[in-house]
Amino acid sequence: MITTKLSTILAAAVTMLAAPQAGMADALRLKLQTHFNPALSVIGEASKNYVDTVKTIAGDDIEIRFYEANKLAPTVETFGAVRDGTIDAVFGWVGYFSGQVPAFSVFSDVPFGPSPEEFMTWMYEGEGTAIANDIFEKNGVHGTFCALIPGEGGGWFREELGSAADLKGKKLRWSGTGGKVLQEFGASVSVVPTGEIFPNMERGVLDATEFSLPSVDKILGLYKIAKHMYVPGWHAPYNTEFLMVNLGVWNGMSPEQRSVLEVACKANVAWTLSRGLGEQAQALAFYREEGVRVHRWSDADLASFREIFGKVIAGEAAADADYKRALDSLDGYIAALREWTSLNRAD
Repeated sequence: MITTKLSTILAAAVTMLAAPQAGMADALRLKLQTHFNPALSVIGEASKNYVDTVKTIAGDDIEIRFYEANKLAPTVETFGAVRDGTIDAVFGWVGYFSGQVPAFSVFSDVPFGPSPEEFMTWMYEGEGTAIANDIFEKNGVHGTFCALIPGEGGGWFREELGSAADLKGKKLRWSGTGGKVLQEFGASVSVVPTGEIFPNMERGVLDATEFSLPSVDKILGLYKIAKHMYVPGWHAPYNTEFLMVNLGVWNGMSPEQRSVLEVACKANVAWTLSRGLGEQAQALAFYREEGVRVHRWSDADLASFREIFGKVIAGEAAADADYKRALDSLDGYIAALREWTSLNRAD
């Protein structure tokens, strides 16, 4: 685990905040599985950093048994496993479960949506947490916002594109609502598990892929077989991870135990955002040395993506009341925020 000054400071701060919980009557034991193994920068480190922070705060009063991805259940099945009590908790990306709970798309990433800081503000100062709690708990799980990842890159392509029209017939690994947008351009889209991305790209089964931040994609080695990286990551201007706990387990905790888990999540949100931003300049310099060409999506392409996204999201909102409620709340809150922030920009 890589330790930073920020994580040390945050751990010390939350220790002081949570001090009254020390000496809980009944120790809490949780089995927790992660979606992304700790070897993956930021998105994988997030789960282990969280577990370490809880240990720093609670000592032996809360013991989290940590399991790597797919150890107890396949990643895409972990929400059901937590709901049914097979696993006490899972730490990861709720977008994997948007087929079951469409509103989770709003809490994972919204194309052309808010900045990470704007999303965080909605979660903490707006209605975000209350709406999330309601949606999670209707599905037998308690969810806590627990990591905030800066915007992704815009995809890795084996061949340079002339324009978005060249997406027709391409085989893409693309997740979330962004993948639905690209399907409208004639692309064949699938969500390939992390460990299968590189070999599928290498064999030509995939023509392009997105995954995460440039520094994370570096660990997957995508630059070795796809020399064309596109920006901006319009499909994922922010990304999140949640701590998801079986609702019965959560309700059985003491208020102090729940507070420890929540405070540690807030510390983790700050840590992941700063770490995620801090790594990308080095990653870009590395890619340039490796001969990667960085392309910017043209204004015309971005306008086309945005237009199709508007149609896709309108259909999603019409089909699911919780999706519409979350999206309307987020959009309204961000519009109000930007009334001030746009006035207060110097550039």
